[in-house]
Amino acid sequence: MGVDADGGVEHARATPLDRSRLVDSVGAGDAMAAVLVLGALRGWTAARALVRGGELAAAVCTIRGAIPADGAFYEPFRRRWGIAA
Repeated sequence: MGVDADGGVEHARATPLDRSRLVDSVGAGDAMAAVLVLGALRGWTAARALVRGGELAAAVCTIRGAIPADGAFYEPFRRRWGIAA
């Protein structure tokens, strides 16, 4: 659930994560927060930012540590979200 700039409440489905792929949840909250800030800067709806934040947070849970060893980890998200590197 998120609140938009006008005080409206928006809901978004959580991104499911197959428990067999869970490696480490460190960094997932930071990933979510970063995407929420990115969404605010880019004018995304609260629901869109929540969904995208959940996608990245779930992906971060599949790696060891808070950040990936290779920046290429973020490329699929950049492409899907229309963000240039």
